[in-house]
Amino acid sequence: MRPHARDWLDRHGETPLGVALPATTSEVAAVLTLAREMGLTVTPQGGNTGLNGGSVLSAQAQGIILSLARMIRIHVIDPIGMTATVDAGVVLQNLHDAVGEQGLMFPLHLGSEGSAQIGGLIATNAGGSLAARYGMIEAQVLGLEVVLPDGSVWDGMRALIKDNAGLQLRKLFCGAEGRLGVVTRAILRLHPAPRAKATALLAVADLETALKLGADLRREAGEMLVATEFFSETGFEMLLRHVPALSRPIKANGPFFLLVELASSCKGVDPEATRAS
Repeated sequence: MRPHARDWLDRHGETPLGVALPATTSEVAAVLTLAREMGLTVTPQGGNTGLNGGSVLSAQAQGIILSLARMIRIHVIDPIGMTATVDAGVVLQNLHDAVGEQGLMFPLHLGSEGSAQIGGLIATNAGGSLAARYGMIEAQVLGLEVVLPDGSVWDGMRALIKDNAGLQLRKLFCGAEGRLGVVTRAILRLHPAPRAKATALLAVADLETALKLGADLRREAGEMLVATEFFSETGFEMLLRHVPALSRPIKANGPFFLLVELASSCKGVDPEATRAS
């Protein structure tokens, strides 16, 4: 049980009474029903790639881990409606690969995408490097299926972008970290894959300049500005010191940097031209 009992940094986590590995929504419901009857704590777990101990048992807790690692089905990729219906255990990189074959993309990228699962990303309302353009993952969630703490199943699997049919209850589960229920399936919004990209690593002298440059980029590049990442020379030096295989890609010593990406899915629109201006 150790891979499920400890967090990615091996700093947090207690040995659970057991690890449940359901493969269907009905099995998740059965686990939660039984746990409620027995008074057990249930900790939902996705890819277990978090760094703060949120997906493992806290000290002196008595309970079980509920892992969604077997729920890995990509049910439907709809190229007309531009949606994907997936199980909560689908790994983010596998979703990228599947929608890429349809000329589409899911706008969430982060360092753990090779192991992070869709259910966990929804439960933590992940942002990733494209959040400035596309928002947090809740902006891409159109529908959800959730097993509630009493074992009942809430069906909010609607694939409409323009949906004003009552309360948008799915929003409650985005960022709730499993406290309100366990996400088992999701309908996700997709977007056309970019035809062209341009990237730049920019050194800036101070924070004020970095903020002004970011604002200028938003005004000049508009919707083509898909990512801006900020880091400092201190962090840069730490990375180079601990990962010897890396080399410095820029001569300037900062002290601050912006990593910028422009992209367009339109024919005849060249992000390079915007970057040059």
